[in-house]
Amino acid sequence: MSSITVLKRFVQQLDHIGIRPDRHSVLVALSGGLDSVVLLHLLRRSGFQTAAAHVNFGLRGKESEEDQDFCQRLCEGWNIKFHTKTFETMQYAGENQVSVQMAARTLRYEWFDTLLKEEKYDRLATGHQADDQAETVLMRIIDGSGPKALAGIPLTRDSIIRPMLTIDRESILAYARENTLEWREDSSNSLVDYRRNAIRLDLLPRLRQLNPSISETLRTLAERIQHVSALSDAIAEEMLNGRIVEKAGHHEFNAEGLLEHSCAEHLFYLALSPYGINSSQVQDLIRKPIRSGRVIVTPSHNITLDRQRLFIQERGTEVENIEWQIASNCSSLITDSFKLESRHIQADKCVDERPTEKHIAWLDEDLLHFPLSIGKWNTGDRFQPLGMNTFKKVSDHFIDNKVPVFRKEQALIIRSQGEIVWIAGDRIDHRYRVTDQTRKILELRFRHL
Repeated sequence: MSSITVLKRFVQQLDHIGIRPDRHSVLVALSGGLDSVVLLHLLRRSGFQTAAAHVNFGLRGKESEEDQDFCQRLCEGWNIKFHTKTFETMQYAGENQVSVQMAARTLRYEWFDTLLKEEKYDRLATGHQADDQAETVLMRIIDGSGPKALAGIPLTRDSIIRPMLTIDRESILAYARENTLEWREDSSNSLVDYRRNAIRLDLLPRLRQLNPSISETLRTLAERIQHVSALSDAIAEEMLNGRIVEKAGHHEFNAEGLLEHSCAEHLFYLALSPYGINSSQVQDLIRKPIRSGRVIVTPSHNITLDRQRLFIQERGTEVENIEWQIASNCSSLITDSFKLESRHIQADKCVDERPTEKHIAWLDEDLLHFPLSIGKWNTGDRFQPLGMNTFKKVSDHFIDNKVPVFRKEQALIIRSQGEIVWIAGDRIDHRYRVTDQTRKILELRFRHL
């Protein structure tokens, strides 16, 4: 590919994603290597207002310092604004218990995000090119990744653009030589210790013996998978429409009929990945029978299974195992997990206006002993459900009324001198009901938060 062809393809890619020199300023992630130097040169040559950002990870001693000096001199020579930052990458990796590669990536992109906001650059450009795409696809095939991962590196993500993804390394090298560009060679690129380098230096050359255009083939494959993935996501989202609804304090996912679908794994992952579930957990969910009460724990949520429904609760919002007191003059009690409001009503003409909503309870106030208490239910708790003249275990009441496991764990009980007067938001005790003889009514309103 000639230098002019490289430039034309580069400009076409930018135009395809709507990035133009008269509208956008671009910050370049400049390592000093071949790809990032060519990227900076192409943007400058295309008329863009550019700046460069170089990260010194402090991992290669003097070589890291020389990379930083080279990038600074290059930008000074091209009259380009230069940003640089040094990080203690090894220390960060140790403190956060992540790999050095993950630490470097996190530090790098967090700083880039800060620069974009503070300096008001429109986009961040990285030097990923067609061979990087091929290596990524191969790596994910080897790892056994799913369809989305096989789509490879996207052309754009949020504010990040990768305009050289359709240009191979050989053409980039030819462009650099034709334009007498200088760059730095990272000595670690020649080490086969890193998996990507093993693919780059060993596997890809072997594949080129079978297919000289293997990089272009894999890049095209990734592009096609991106299109298919976008289409399948649109179809799946239509199938999932209305199945996840927000309730008080949680989300509820109606999974009825989905387990038998041929694409069940994809549908469940698409529905539940926003709540932190990973592909292994989805596979486990699909391949094992759904047992009521089973809980899938993700970094951000607890997902409780109950028949054909899944209850999704943000972690940290569970009801605490403590007891609160409700004085006679208490008008509201608000915690992290629930809200309870109360008011006193004269019963003169209210008996025939009893509430029908479950979250509202009317109790005969003269039968109550303050302070009332509200807390979790205990195994063996018994009460006399409204309309019945016999006692029943709270656990049996939940079973008979098919209360989801999720709600059982959240259930709170309001008591008077230890006796249950109301399963909050559910059923009152028959003994404390409002009758024709009631003079004062205590109205309670309960909501999970």
